[in-house]
Amino acid sequence: MDEGNIAEQSQKLETLLKELPDGLYCYALLDDGFDFKRRKIWQTKASWPLYHLQEWGELREVSPRLLALHPGNQPELQQLLRHCKGRPMLSFLTSQLSAPALRDAWQCSLNATTEDGQWYVVRFADTRIAASLPQVLATAAWQRLCEPVEQWLIIDRYSQLRALPMPPKTLPPDAQDPWRLSTQEFTALMHASLADVLADQLHEGFADLIPASGAVLYGWLQRTADLLAEHHIEDAPEQLTVAVAVCYSQGRLLDDPRLIQILQSFVEQRCSLSEGLAPLLDDAHTS
Repeated sequence: MDEGNIAEQSQKLETLLKELPDGLYCYALLDDGFDFKRRKIWQTKASWPLYHLQEWGELREVSPRLLALHPGNQPELQQLLRHCKGRPMLSFLTSQLSAPALRDAWQCSLNATTEDGQWYVVRFADTRIAASLPQVLATAAWQRLCEPVEQWLIIDRYSQLRALPMPPKTLPPDAQDPWRLSTQEFTALMHASLADVLADQLHEGFADLIPASGAVLYGWLQRTADLLAEHHIEDAPEQLTVAVAVCYSQGRLLDDPRLIQILQSFVEQRCSLSEGLAPLLDDAHTS
């Protein structure tokens, strides 16, 4: 994620706070998973963790949490933005509910079960995931999640404040039941998150190949994820091999028609991806 203009963002948020209608509260939603074992920005402030029940166990240490925001405190806003800059962990919400009531209203939407019985945590405080939810969730599921919220702003991959499209305020009849994700929704969620999964793996093991711009990296990896899905390449080592090759070529590999042939050969004949990609990388590196 690219770093944004903190002064500009804080001014936009201050305007939002000053123009907030009576009866609406404004909150920052922080994904504490990005601050695991690091200094917590909220430690000197009142906050409301979403994973506050005992059943969450160790996950309570990485719980998303709500921070109440008030007008006339731009230095605090800038401190929050500066702490989170470059990391997809910060969004802003307006709601008619108090912080404890909003936390409680979201308890039935923090996790879901897939059709084959898998337990899945919906980490919507991660703005990379939040950005994809209006597209990948069925309308009823998106309504369920947004029901207690009036407005939802994220800081996107280009470090711009962006409003998520809000669904009609019609709560589905099963909104208080355990959340079940359809196979189609779960598959779409996995595909939407693959580029970010690959980015995390690259940061851990191949940081020297990563471009300066997070948005450029995401563009490469989203195209890579689309190709992997098209050819049904689902094993993590092979996915990472292709992602490393794309970054090594500075994205040029994605425009080489021979890449499609190599992926097809891998699927049909189980040829070595590494050996097949090697000559393409030599060409890309010298061009």
